[in-house]
Amino acid sequence: MVACITVTVLTPANITATSITGTPSDPCIFGSCAVNVNVRWTNNGQATGAIVPNITIDGNPVTPAPYPSVDMVGGAILDRTFTVTGLTAGPHDICPSPA
Repeated sequence: MVACITVTVLTPANITATSITGTPSDPCIFGSCAVNVNVRWTNNGQATGAIVPNITIDGNPVTPAPYPSVDMVGGAILDRTFTVTGLTAGPHDICPSPA
């Protein structure tokens, strides 16, 4: 009699941004404003997936991306800090990428 085998099927990588914070907080003075943006990504899947951690400013990705691609194993957490300078006067939306 031949024995059975067990096969484990992993859920795919599911990498999402789980938090974003920035300092200094509002207000930031034009000409001397530097904002440190901290982003955390989590792989909620079981399989490994690749991510190029980045941010967007007013919908535009920072180019070139300041960090290289990272392979995140299932359940992994990745933290990165981005320093943003040169913002013009007015409000700006800074978002994680990928979200």
